Amino acid sequence: MESQTKLSHEDYHVGWICALPKERTAASMMLDQTHPKLRVPANDQNTYTLGTVGEHSVVIACLPKGAIGTNEAATVIAQMFSTFPSIKIVLMVGIGGGIPPKVRLGDVVVGTEVIQWDFGKAEHNGVFKLTSKPKQPPRALLTVISELESGHDLGESKIPQYLDDIKAKFPPKVIAKYGWSESLKDPLSTPDPGWSILVSILVLIYRWIEFLKTGFNLGNQSAGSDQISKPQEKPRDVNIHYGLIASGNQVIKDAKRRDDINKELDGNVLCFEMEAAGSSIREVLSQVCGDVAAIRSQLDGKEDLEILNWITPIDYGPQHSDYLRRRQPGTGEWLLTSDEYNTWLGSKYVLFCPGIPGAGKTILTSIIIDNLITRFNSDSTVGIAYIYCNFNRSHEQNLDNLLASLLKQLAAQSQYALPDIVKKLHKSHLAQKTRPENKDIIGALRLVIQTFSRVFVIVDALDEYPASNGRAKFLTELFHLHDNYGVNIFATSRFIPEITKIFERGTMPESRATVEIRAHDEDVRNYLDGQISQLGDTLLEEYREHIKTEIANAARGIVQRFSNPRLVLDYLCKEGAHYVGTPACDGNRS
Repeated sequence: MESQTKLSHEDYHVGWICALPKERTAASMMLDQTHPKLRVPANDQNTYTLGTVGEHSVVIACLPKGAIGTNEAATVIAQMFSTFPSIKIVLMVGIGGGIPPKVRLGDVVVGTEVIQWDFGKAEHNGVFKLTSKPKQPPRALLTVISELESGHDLGESKIPQYLDDIKAKFPPKVIAKYGWSESLKDPLSTPDPGWSILVSILVLIYRWIEFLKTGFNLGNQSAGSDQISKPQEKPRDVNIHYGLIASGNQVIKDAKRRDDINKELDGNVLCFEMEAAGSSIREVLSQVCGDVAAIRSQLDGKEDLEILNWITPIDYGPQHSDYLRRRQPGTGEWLLTSDEYNTWLGSKYVLFCPGIPGAGKTILTSIIIDNLITRFNSDSTVGIAYIYCNFNRSHEQNLDNLLASLLKQLAAQSQYALPDIVKKLHKSHLAQKTRPENKDIIGALRLVIQTFSRVFVIVDALDEYPASNGRAKFLTELFHLHDNYGVNIFATSRFIPEITKIFERGTMPESRATVEIRAHDEDVRNYLDGQISQLGDTLLEEYREHIKTEIANAARGIVQRFSNPRLVLDYLCKEGAHYVGTPACDGNRS
């Protein structure tokens, strides 16, 4: 029966995977109701049958025609999770090969364990030693299996009723192919003992119907309570077996080989997981359920990355890494050990660091960021976001993009998963392909900040952020985040009166500090030391200390910026190291 009620993708909680079209047909026949189809994203290549079993909304999907195996099943499941994000459990139902004399044609095998029988190592004497260990379904399923097994022992199976329901719902032509028939011949009746036994078993399908209708609660749905009377007539009793399923990567057509494997597994195997008519082995329920968490995690990671890139594609990570590589070891220590920096680090402060062009502001900013990341690396409650403004990227430096970058960075650092507010923001604009307004970005940013115990925001080169692109509004929002949410702000800039005044008026004097960035003697000497070592010039090495002293003194005497020592050293390399130590050198210190 087709229901006219059209549910959303979020309303489906059970996934049902089949490997063969005939298995999908049987699964679809067992639905109490079918639902109208829903839109499927372009990156999802599955086709779905939607419906209900008892009180549960179910999604049925089948592997592509001719596709079998673990990877194919994992792909189908991953795409199913992407389209139906509320799915909590995936069942895999199919046909297997039974092990006589326990399992007969038409019986049902419930896999409480699965083992890969061909996973092991060859010993020196040519004997194959099995090293695979049995795997179990999730605990929630095992609990329900125990209840069902007990009910079956008491004769409570509803399989006959389900078969009768199918006869009433579908035409005779369909029933002749998929219903129970007394004309089915059990291969065990053949007198030939060498017959390759490949008993077709409808693995799990009826068991899952009972499981869904009578026993399993997915948290926000209740178990079914329909009482179905027992039928007056029924076919040969279907035996339901619970135990070990053996899976492998070979088709077994030899009875002796089958029995040898079973013997190696202490005679506990109920069936070999195979496709009908002896095709390749495919992944069974236990294995798929064992991988669901990993698939879900990988899928979430991919989906989260798409959402983060939707917020803004801007990424300052490569810039930061590049600047940090340029740092000469030992430089910047004067700022890291300063009272102002450590006060800022321990309190909810605003630290403004202006400096002349070439003073080393950007490298010092990278040092600060690296120090914070190292210091709070193991504390997931601390968020760190940074921006490197640059004249060359002025076209993308506007209020929305910079605030979106802060949101993106902090959302990516969330302790457990991407914050719901970010997902909702993405979802609300995805269908219409619109962009969030500035107020929406700010609202989401403020909420995300509140998920951290502390947040540090670092902005370099504010002077390279065009005033016409909303620089004043950006700084106003930064001060709002500081005043209302305790965000620590670190910023650098050239001496621009407009920017300096904003920092002077933006917050209370007791919660801000200013430190001028300049080329300290020790930093200049460390820089020159490293550069001389890298150049490897013999004469430069000989006059190393003399060069360091003279250039450092010259830099101090003119203006304290790093660009001057670089220029002088470049000049020495260009004109020749013979210039070093001569009267001309001493006379041209300036």
